[in-house]
Amino acid sequence: MREVHFQLYYTSTFLFVLFFPLPPHFKVSCSPLTD
Repeated sequence: MREVHFQLYYTSTFLFVLFFPLPPHFKVSCSPLTD
C-alpha cells in the first residue's frame, strides 16, 4: 500500500515539474488569483 502511495506522490511531482515550465498566459488562465 505504501508503494502505491509513493508512486502517486512521484507521479504528482513529475506532472508538476512537467507542467511548471508552461507559458505565463497558461498560468494566468489557470490561476484566478492572478486576475
